[in-house]
Amino acid sequence: RNYSDTEQLRSLNEELQQAARGPLPLLVAVDQEGGRVQRVKAPLVEWPAMRALGERDDLQSTQKVGELLGAELVALGFNLNFAPVLDVVQSDDNTVIGDRAFAANPEKAARHALAFARGLTNAGILPCGKHFPGHGGPVADSHHVLPVERRIEGELRQCDLLPFIAAVDEGFPLLMSAHLQVNAWDNALP
Repeated sequence: RNYSDTEQLRSLNEELQQAARGPLPLLVAVDQEGGRVQRVKAPLVEWPAMRALGERDDLQSTQKVGELLGAELVALGFNLNFAPVLDVVQSDDNTVIGDRAFAANPEKAARHALAFARGLTNAGILPCGKHFPGHGGPVADSHHVLPVERRIEGELRQCDLLPFIAAVDEGFPLLMSAHLQVNAWDNALP
C-alpha cells in the first residue's frame, strides 16, 4: 500500500542501505509468503498459496519457489522475508492460517517449510519462520481478538511445535511469535 511501483521500492531500499553506512546491512523486511499474503504484487509473480506446494509434495519444487520468490525480493533490495509459515493447520475452520500452511501433517509441513527457507537462503534472503508456537489450532483472527490455544502441552509438542523444532535444528535465523494465549503455559497472559 505504501509504494508506487517496484522501481520506487527498489530505489528506496537502496537509499536506506546507503544511509545506514554501518558494518552490517539494515534488515529490510517484507511479508511475502505467496498466496493471499504477498505484499508486493505485479509485476512480480503472484505465487500460489503454500498449501498448493504441500499438496504437490515435491520438495525440489518448493525449494525452487523459495529461490525464485527470494530472487525477486533481492532485486528489490529486501534481505529478510517474514516467511515461511511453520504452522500446522488443524481445521478448515482456521481461515486465518488456512492455505498459508504447507500441510496439516507436522512432518510434511516442516519438510516443505524448510525447503522453502533453503530456497530463500540460496537467493540471499533471510527466512523468518512463523507463528511460534503455532497458530494452526486457534481459529480466531489475532489481528482482531486474542486467540486462545486450549490443547495440552503434550498435544502441542506432538504436532504444532515439530516444525519449529525442525527450523531451529536447521539453523533458522529468526522466528516470529504468534499473538495468542497458550493455556498450557499461561492461562492469563499471551
